Amino acid sequence: MKILAIDTSAKTASAALCDALRPLAVYTQNVGLTQSEAMLPMIENLLKDAKTDIDDIDMFACTVGPGSFTGVRIGVSLIKGLAFGKNKICVGVSTLEALAHNIDIEGAVVAPVMDARQNRIYGAFFKVESGVPRRLTNDDVYDAAEFAKIADKTYGGAYFVGNGYDIVSKFAESGIKTPKLLVETTAYSVAAAAYEKYVAASEDEKAKFCDALLFPTYLRPSQAERNLSNQG
Repeated sequence: MKILAIDTSAKTASAALCDALRPLAVYTQNVGLTQSEAMLPMIENLLKDAKTDIDDIDMFACTVGPGSFTGVRIGVSLIKGLAFGKNKICVGVSTLEALAHNIDIEGAVVAPVMDARQNRIYGAFFKVESGVPRRLTNDDVYDAAEFAKIADKTYGGAYFVGNGYDIVSKFAESGIKTPKLLVETTAYSVAAAAYEKYVAASEDEKAKFCDALLFPTYLRPSQAERNLSNQG
């Protein structure tokens, strides 16, 4: 199964082409371009270098949040556009669940964290079992210090991953360090999360993986919506 996966949920842009769980090409960059500027040329170059046509793709995958509201919308819209009319599988995955795939240390607790501004983060906890991160908590919004405290007191420490790493890790007492190259999400992790989600689904659920049902998932209103609410 050929999978084209992207992540646009933060400043880092990433695209990957995989054959099931085997990575064929992974492109990642953080050079100041917006997601709308970076992602489509990245996909075009990736497919060209891999000598793969867009019609050869069996599954399209992307992160659907939490993360940058604009970035998530760009990613979802792009994947829907690429898949439109092709009757191909489309899988949206939680940004935090994708990030959890960055760590494959057996028995490790992984704590993906995304910057939610004002010293708050989007976070969740996972535990690696048989090479796969299994969810321990749902995605939610936390105070950064409180999240670090939960990691220390409840789980004896965790591997933080995601663009909220610096925000949370300064409060942690466990001393667990995540290698820098594993902190940011890569689209390979998105592909892995999407593939596992699809394989684990029932036949009825698999029939619902299509571009028409792919939407962003937000854990809280956007800044613009909060400002409007405050004005009212």
